[in-house]
Amino acid sequence: MNHRKDFRIGEVLNKLSSACPHIHKCVSVVHHIAQEFNIIPKTTSHHQREQRSLSIELKQLVMNFYSQDDISYQLSDKRDFITINNNNGTSKTIQKRILLFSLREAHQLFLIEHDHTDAYLSLGSFS
Repeated sequence: MNHRKDFRIGEVLNKLSSACPHIHKCVSVVHHIAQEFNIIPKTTSHHQREQRSLSIELKQLVMNFYSQDDISYQLSDKRDFITINNNNGTSKTIQKRILLFSLREAHQLFLIEHDHTDAYLSLGSFS
């Protein structure tokens, strides 16, 4: 009788391996079957991606840093402005500014200037 069970298991394994030629598909099928027969617990929650966005205060610190006259200078032409649309539907026009340093140098200056706060910021987020 035990021999008959082994034969059925072998039959199922042969069908499974021929139906799923890729190993990751076989693993997901076997995992689903094991969950259906309560061999392993069913997963009720899926992994949620955690989005770590910058705080509003930190964004404001960076914008104020870029607006300093020793970091960037303002273009003088009246056509050199940009319009920024806010989330609440209003828009604001500001004069364009040119950096006096490279982004890497400006980032280093920002970190030196704000070392007393917990305002660590990567170069990618700074730009």
